[in-house]
Amino acid sequence: MNSTNPTSVPSLIETRQSYTGNYDQKENIRENIENFIKDYWLDDIDDLSTAFEPEWGPYEVNSEFKQIEAMDVPKWFAKQISQGHIAAFFISLLFTKETFFDCQVEDFDQPSSYTCGRKIRQLMYSIMFKGIESEKIVISEYDRSQKQEGKCQVVKIPLPIEANINDMHIPSLSEIAEMEDKRQFLFDALGLESTVQFSSIFQLVLTAMMYWKKSSGLGINELHIAAILLCMIKSALNGEEVMSDKQPEILGYPVTDPQNMFQIRKRLFLKTGHFTQVRREFDIGIIHAFAEFQALLRDVMYLNELLQYPLQPVCPSRVFNGVFLYNAYCELQSHDTPKMYMCELLGNLSEDLKTLMDFLDMGADQSNDDT
Repeated sequence: MNSTNPTSVPSLIETRQSYTGNYDQKENIRENIENFIKDYWLDDIDDLSTAFEPEWGPYEVNSEFKQIEAMDVPKWFAKQISQGHIAAFFISLLFTKETFFDCQVEDFDQPSSYTCGRKIRQLMYSIMFKGIESEKIVISEYDRSQKQEGKCQVVKIPLPIEANINDMHIPSLSEIAEMEDKRQFLFDALGLESTVQFSSIFQLVLTAMMYWKKSSGLGINELHIAAILLCMIKSALNGEEVMSDKQPEILGYPVTDPQNMFQIRKRLFLKTGHFTQVRREFDIGIIHAFAEFQALLRDVMYLNELLQYPLQPVCPSRVFNGVFLYNAYCELQSHDTPKMYMCELLGNLSEDLKTLMDFLDMGADQSNDDT
């Protein structure tokens, strides 16, 4: 007696055909995506407006560029816009004098996470519009309301602000191109010590952390700083520089012993693997603090862009992972001696990286003394 189900053979064939069809479809989609990327790869184009020329004639995209030229912005700034090198944040400001902040997970009993960086944005607004328009300008910042959940508040910022910040002359966009030491201007304008003694990879993030400790009203401590440092090191160990044939390094600092690099990486992956898991219960105060840092990091990155990148740009995803930062903070908080836990994780790092950690710890201690 044949026990084979007669319907099973056709069903298997149909399943096989369906699988093959899906595979072919995926390959077709993959091929189309690759062709699409090749078709739009702009190697030798200096002006994005020249790329939009369909078969039926040139596409009218020059209207906004003409408006920008009519605003009497410097040539270098207009060229950067035409090449797509200026963030939409600045372009929107030029046309609307408004900016809308992205929603974040925050403590609604606390001021908005964007409040900490308002002075940085005021500086950017003053630089942008100085010499472009003669009448008084008011920038509108749309943010969430602290008093009413689900409501929006509009913060009006009249310009110009003071002619000087920390006894520093505020330059216009035209003057920026001629500035000799833009990096020192950035540090002086924010009232911070220079970070040039550290790796260029870390200078912008360190600048943001120093301003965060100085300006935040949330009591930023060494646990916040250590969590960010751990997040950056973990991301760096996932980067291509670790897998390459070059001398291994962490955040731009060489690690003389490759075996030490392997041990650090092993310990981090074993002991921080659960840091990427979302918890069911959480402390909204910790989340709010890191949301504030994320907003402040964005403002410092924009200021760095406006000053023509005196500090090396960073990829935010290599610095900020909200779930990792929260869990790292909680783990550090559970230890009686967080510094010893950090040393246990990181082992014998290079002397340069130890100096960096000492600098951050010292800065956190000073910040706590001030508060």
